[in-house]
Amino acid sequence: MLISNPVTSSVAMSQNALESMHFKVTFTEPANVTIAERVKSLLPFLDEAYELLLEWTQFTPYSGDKIEIKYDKSFFADKPEKIIGWSGNPIHIKLYPSGNVEQDLYIYFHELSHDFTPLSLSKAWDETKSLTEGLADLGAVFLYSSLSGSLRNQSEIFADIFLGILRQYETSGSPFQVVKWLEEHPDDEHPSDRLVAGILVAIARRFGWQMFTNFFTLGKDGKGESIFGDLLSFNAKMNFFVYLLSLSTGADLTSLFRFWRFPLDADSDGDGVTDAGEIAYGLSAPDFDQDKLNDKEEINLKTNPNNRDTDNDGLEDGWEIEISTNPLEQDSDEDGVNDYDETVIFHTNPTAKDTDKDLWSDYAEISIVRWTDENIPLLLPIVRLMPLNWWLPNILFLTSLLLILIVILKRR
Repeated sequence: MLISNPVTSSVAMSQNALESMHFKVTFTEPANVTIAERVKSLLPFLDEAYELLLEWTQFTPYSGDKIEIKYDKSFFADKPEKIIGWSGNPIHIKLYPSGNVEQDLYIYFHELSHDFTPLSLSKAWDETKSLTEGLADLGAVFLYSSLSGSLRNQSEIFADIFLGILRQYETSGSPFQVVKWLEEHPDDEHPSDRLVAGILVAIARRFGWQMFTNFFTLGKDGKGESIFGDLLSFNAKMNFFVYLLSLSTGADLTSLFRFWRFPLDADSDGDGVTDAGEIAYGLSAPDFDQDKLNDKEEINLKTNPNNRDTDNDGLEDGWEIEISTNPLEQDSDEDGVNDYDETVIFHTNPTAKDTDKDLWSDYAEISIVRWTDENIPLLLPIVRLMPLNWWLPNILFLTSLLLILIVILKRR
């Protein structure tokens, strides 16, 4: 059931009367039953959209909390600008549902996509609203295209609108600086957020929707930000956008974005190499970070192509793949001993909790070895003269040696 408290009167609308798996709806002013029924018809689509965005972006914004959609006309009464939706929890909605599901869902999908944009991306583009707004529009088109029925047709309508704006920009010959990239919703100017959406839709049609999972993952982890420094300049923010898309597709997209007149000739970090050169070098080098994994493999594995040791455990990513450990986790078998110590120092199996299958975990046995090393330092050099697999990890043998040593010390 999508309604936890069935609505029977306008009075009931002043409470949280509607609730679904991921959403609750609050009416702060009385609303009639017709409005409630219209909202109820939207909730199944919103729940499915939530699940799709969760899988698509690999990002959970609310840690299990339900998203509140708050119908509050007074919230907007004192604001001079035109506001339809407001991203965040709760999502404030000014426009009540019209009854046309296909049209009503767009504002919800757009605002919901904002919420599922990883915070690191929003922060990176905090003064470049066109990029975050374009991403939200792309999310809406993605949701329309992924849901069934007539919504798929609606997806093509919005995609064609955005691509039409892109085509207008391509044929206008306007320089890059003329576009109002810093405007959030420039209704009376060229809509740059819709232009970004057109660019992203064009890339989606060429490379597929799934490549954006890589895009969101790379952006969420901050991978690649350092290539342009601290992303303080406008050029750096825009070209970081190009860089993430290039990494996500596994292709150097600088020629395409040159055509769209992005500032790729800038040298954002002042190192003497243009941003286009930085992107091209990072993608054209088969193994940019020289960790024995090429960049395409790293994108698929979700490791960092600019860091040879993604999980910072002391083992390079390529070596981890070779020995079947997880390059994203410092302790692959979760036995309490990190992969480097198991592989390099103790020569235990980093993918098994009990290497010698003696019912004593590697962690327990290694802990005794470490205790011995700290408290009886003379013992370990003697033991190390023996073949390694005789004493490590062999708790019985090591314990016997300790008992013998204790007896000898007592006789003295």
